[in-house]
Amino acid sequence: MNHFLISKDSILNNLPTKQIKSRDLTYFDAIIHTIEMVEIMYGRLVDLLARHVKPNNEKESHFLEHVMIDTWGIVDCLYRLRQVLSSSSGIRKKTLWFQKFFRQLSMVEEVRHFLQHYNEKIPLIERSNSPIVGHVCWINARSIKNVDVILIQPGRIKTGSLPCINPADKPISSKIDHVTFFLGDLRVDLSDLVNGLKEFVGELETFLNERYGEKTRSL
Repeated sequence: MNHFLISKDSILNNLPTKQIKSRDLTYFDAIIHTIEMVEIMYGRLVDLLARHVKPNNEKESHFLEHVMIDTWGIVDCLYRLRQVLSSSSGIRKKTLWFQKFFRQLSMVEEVRHFLQHYNEKIPLIERSNSPIVGHVCWINARSIKNVDVILIQPGRIKTGSLPCINPADKPISSKIDHVTFFLGDLRVDLSDLVNGLKEFVGELETFLNERYGEKTRSL
């Protein structure tokens, strides 16, 4: 598997356990494993969507279900990551890079709050003509100037329209980009969050290298 978030040589995989407080290590372990779960699910999701748009592609069994499993799973993991970061020790939470990513994760918290009142929200979703379990939209970039916007929804197609993404104001950084989950009146751009997570990992690695790098190399 291509590790695009945490590389094998990252300090996050080589923490000097004897020099770090036990409580801090507990949080670092939770952060690292949650990030890796997001990495696995997002990589799997993008591969699935990429295969789906290939010409003459055979329909994959339970395609929609696999898409929704990873979509919901990423949202759930990112929510847990925000809770862990909120309580964590060993990280400077007042730094700009920490605050930036922490604020970015607030959108997944909105989805979780929505789900806490899901039984009340279901009739509203139903009246809006949207799928009760949400739907997914993404950009398939044929080239920089030629893109497709693709929407998939679980269940039967109804008359009317569903909210989607507008590619006009969005920078494209990969062939499959801006994978967005819609639930009721909420939307979460998973690609933007994963890009933010990648930036966060880089800043966290810099922070840890400055604090523990020499100790790591001496092990």
